[in-house]
Amino acid sequence: RLFAVLDEKEQRGGAAGGVDLVSVFLQRQRGLSAAEVERLKQQQQQQDKQHQHQQKMVLILDGFDEITFRGSNFIIDQRLHEWKCPVVVTCRAQHLLGGTEDKLFATKLGAQGAAGGGSALTKVYLFPFWGSQVKRYVSKFAQNSEYNQASWSVEEFVSALGSFQGLQEMVREPFSLNLILSILPRLRHKQQQQQQQQHNE
Repeated sequence: RLFAVLDEKEQRGGAAGGVDLVSVFLQRQRGLSAAEVERLKQQQQQQDKQHQHQQKMVLILDGFDEITFRGSNFIIDQRLHEWKCPVVVTCRAQHLLGGTEDKLFATKLGAQGAAGGGSALTKVYLFPFWGSQVKRYVSKFAQNSEYNQASWSVEEFVSALGSFQGLQEMVREPFSLNLILSILPRLRHKQQQQQQQQHNE
């Protein structure tokens, strides 16, 4: 959702080093005042200075490959480094060909303001689930009442997944599977309503 607040003007940033993406998000999407955002930011920076190991904030930016970014360093340009917290960015690997991610996501500026000094970039590659891994994930999801708000059984999830064409490939992707399972009960209910209407006609 952080990416959702980036419009063309904000992507280019201003003369003062760019838009503080997190501040814009918290004010627009969460209704916090500028003072509340600044207080939260200061708390996060203070925590970093005290070297507290328990992080209270992690920024997750899902789908970097789905936006247009024309800057040289996303972390610095959007002032994410000012929040002194881990930043997780997801992106299709083929979008970052040629090793551009090291400069694109460096967390500090080096000599002459060039991005790259002191970067703590860690790359993790997610590979598609195998069939048995999908079943294990569905089982754990069904057992977690926080996620499984419809109180569906594993069998109900598996049955519903099989009733939608085109989902079989999508459920092999870890992030997609979680999203699909979250909305599946509503999709199944809507599908059944449509089938009933067609039957009545």
